[in-house]
Amino acid sequence: MLYVKTFDDDCCSFLQTITNSDWEGDLRHRPYAEIGEALFVNGIKDLSHKDTLKFLGKILLRIDRYVQVRVHLQSWTARGMSLKQILIQCFMNYIATIWKTSDDFPVYHMVYNSRSLVLEVIPAIVAHEFPPAANFWNHSGIERQDSDLHRDFMGIVCKLSDRGLASVEVILYSLKSAFLKPYRPTGYRLLCQGLLRGKIEASFIEDFFSRKTTNEIRAGRMALYYVWTTTRTIEEYKIAVKSFFKSDEVSEEMFETFKKNFEQTMLDLKNELPKNNRMEPKRSELHVCEAIGAFYHRNELAKNQMTDIFCEAICQRYDMATFIAQTVRMVGQDPNEASLWEHPCHSGMNIRSLPILNADLHSPHDKPEDPHTMGIPSYIDVEIIVCNRGLNELERYFRVLAGDDELPIVGVDAEWSMYCKKTKANLLQVAGPHRIFLIDLDAFDENQLSRCYNIVFGPHYPVWKIGYQFREDLAQLRRTCPTEKVLYAPSRVVCITRLIMAVQKHAPEETEKGFGTAAAAGDFSERALKSMGLAKMTEMFLGCRLDKAEQLSVWTRRPLRVSQQRYAALDAFVLVRLFQKFDRFCQFHNINLLPILQDLPEPSSKMPFMLVSEFDPFKHATVTAFDMFPIENDYHRN
Repeated sequence: MLYVKTFDDDCCSFLQTITNSDWEGDLRHRPYAEIGEALFVNGIKDLSHKDTLKFLGKILLRIDRYVQVRVHLQSWTARGMSLKQILIQCFMNYIATIWKTSDDFPVYHMVYNSRSLVLEVIPAIVAHEFPPAANFWNHSGIERQDSDLHRDFMGIVCKLSDRGLASVEVILYSLKSAFLKPYRPTGYRLLCQGLLRGKIEASFIEDFFSRKTTNEIRAGRMALYYVWTTTRTIEEYKIAVKSFFKSDEVSEEMFETFKKNFEQTMLDLKNELPKNNRMEPKRSELHVCEAIGAFYHRNELAKNQMTDIFCEAICQRYDMATFIAQTVRMVGQDPNEASLWEHPCHSGMNIRSLPILNADLHSPHDKPEDPHTMGIPSYIDVEIIVCNRGLNELERYFRVLAGDDELPIVGVDAEWSMYCKKTKANLLQVAGPHRIFLIDLDAFDENQLSRCYNIVFGPHYPVWKIGYQFREDLAQLRRTCPTEKVLYAPSRVVCITRLIMAVQKHAPEETEKGFGTAAAAGDFSERALKSMGLAKMTEMFLGCRLDKAEQLSVWTRRPLRVSQQRYAALDAFVLVRLFQKFDRFCQFHNINLLPILQDLPEPSSKMPFMLVSEFDPFKHATVTAFDMFPIENDYHRN
């Protein structure tokens, strides 16, 4: 045949057809299956389906060498993919149509068994690393085929994975595909191989085990723990690689990449913060430049806010002081300010304490300059809690609320700083009708945090907690105390947005739109409410503004500025005011609000997959072989 006798010529001609096609024009929006048919039917004439597959298989085995000697093809891309990736994408979509429509081409037949011509080509594809954006395997058409091909495909993946040849992408695809589950061993071995080869996100691991039994989840944790405890050094990593892949080819770079990726995955699975939680230098510089622009040019930032950001940047990376001084000097408006930041510790500034201007002259109750902006009434006590005495007061207040009010409620909110690599909550605000508590989470140890969270979110006191999009706040709170179970199933926590939508559904049709507010002409549809910010909600329903100037504050610095205290207190207190608004509305129209609250979903979440406390029994165990947990000893490894 022609392609056998002059294969190199045919290969060149075929690849030139691909690279010379109009990918930015005619082919830009055409389906891959149509392009594949044009390439493999019209582009390669006089070849049967079987011969086409043989031809493509040989191209796949030689394409890397072909591109290597042709410089102009090394940077060639179409639809964000390389020549080889485009070829495979078109091929897989093309043979998917063959599998479904062709009578003269039995892709799988009992006579062929696993010698199918398609399965002879698949190993070359399984070994190829695709960019995540290509989403190659999800569009490969494998799931549309019969069970016999699924079984053999899974066998190929396991065998190549044992040799260290299967791509991480196909490993993940094999683990998450339900149609491959009957032919896949338990999956622990594949999972460990994927971890040793590349990065597997914590979210994928949690999703993989989400539908498994308790014993399977425990076995999965042990498998991950085994990899974690037996790959601390490069020598241990080599042993693990040899055990899982029958190969000891390991470089220093491979080990460092694995270590970095796996450490991050384990931290995410434990919901813990990294030991080095500093921002990257470029991101620090970006925040500094944004602060300088907001203060000097746009007048959007107060002097103290800019100082906060500068201090935080220097606390994380002292060499940022030089960058700050140079950038301020470039602005050219305040040379003395630049000199102050040049050597902050030598110029009388204490970087570890926040310089508050005239702190004793200010109070969170100060009336805002704008009379239409919401403030804190003078009869409302604002207390900062930093010790057990404050927690006692908090618990006493919850006890009073639960005993006195028919429908006791508090507004809850949390604040965290965006000026670090990975964030956690620094402040928890709890506002009742008479008192506001600002709980300094950074001042407490784990036992104190646990007590605080059980007071506020536990079932002990029947107090309703009103939040605004509080799921994200809960995620940040969990990072302060990852093992605290009450944060994963908080009691009586509802979202103010969902409450408004539910009250609207129960309201009489003739009721004035907008619950009788001056903003009745506004858009109160579910879609509009879901995208409505708290400030806009306050303006529409309460007729006043909510000052958000401190929204991007640095919440890790102490003591908090008065404007920060006011902002934090108001964010929780406004939720109380909004609830009171709708409570009065419901009373006026004889609507029972309690059943509405009880029907609203609570923001529960699963606990981290790998809690440290669950691994105490294994901390001192000596794990010497992967047989200690059910990693498959099946035919795939023989």
